[in-house]
Amino acid sequence: MSSIIEEVVTDACPSPPRGDPEEVTNVDPEVEDFTEKPRVSDPSPTRQKSKPKPKPTNTYANVINISNSNGIQIGSTYTFNLGNKEKPTENIMKTDKIMQLFESRIPVEREHIMYVATHIGSNWKGVGKHLNYSDGQIEQFYEDNKEIGVKEAVFQLLLDWTRNDPDQAFLGRLAKVLWESGNRDPVRRLSKKIFV
Repeated sequence: MSSIIEEVVTDACPSPPRGDPEEVTNVDPEVEDFTEKPRVSDPSPTRQKSKPKPKPTNTYANVINISNSNGIQIGSTYTFNLGNKEKPTENIMKTDKIMQLFESRIPVEREHIMYVATHIGSNWKGVGKHLNYSDGQIEQFYEDNKEIGVKEAVFQLLLDWTRNDPDQAFLGRLAKVLWESGNRDPVRRLSKKIFV
């Protein structure tokens, strides 16, 4: 058998030799050799063994549906006291005007409520509790008026009190409730306004 080598002329670029580059010998850089060389198989397998696929794990998820709830917290709670405290209530002493206000039988008017509502602080819910409102009723006053502010919630609570309990809606009762709930500054201011 004789092998016939034909010279092939083409305008295509030659591709690099196939197989192991160490086997290519007698390469003259001046002469391009377009003859096909027999392929020599590499004794070392180049194919990597496929890694075994991990078995699927069973994952479980807990789903908790919470509805009609308020104040839910998931995670840690951090409380920072930055020293912004209100005046202690002990600094305001009972004066003669305050004692006179405690005994007053003047009916509570809308103007009194508007004045007092602007001076009641963060413990405004204590006023509602001392007026025998339930926590739910107090919270409802806040929810109904939270877009406007606490001042409006206090105003509506006191207005509701005067309408539903007119026999007790006197300045004396209001002043005692404010004093007992820790809102002493509004009592001092109201006594100065009423008894000039």
